[in-house]
Amino acid sequence: MMGLARLSLRLRIFLFFAALAMGNLAALVAGLVFGFHKLARPEALSGFVIGGTVAGLVILGLIGVVWALFDANLARPIERLAGSIRRAPRPRSTARWMKARGAIWAIWPRRRRRSRSI
Repeated sequence: MMGLARLSLRLRIFLFFAALAMGNLAALVAGLVFGFHKLARPEALSGFVIGGTVAGLVILGLIGVVWALFDANLARPIERLAGSIRRAPRPRSTARWMKARGAIWAIWPRRRRRSRSI
């Protein structure tokens, strides 16, 4: 499982949809085989083959379209955002970076200057 974490997000999403398609096709084939054996009429084989082929192609087409939409509208923008975050300049000091953005004073109180008594 650790090897999947090294793959890109888009490839992992593609592999998920490929596994979904293979699972659907396996269930379709299992259902057709079960139905054919339950029917026990050898002359119905061609109908099962044609019906299974059409159903399998429709399943692959629908999953392919959903994957393409998912990839275009979710995976690509997330990868672009992650890439821009990775390319952003990193501050040398987190405190200096927060101070420059005015956020440091929300969590870190200002030091009070000690008055000198003469």
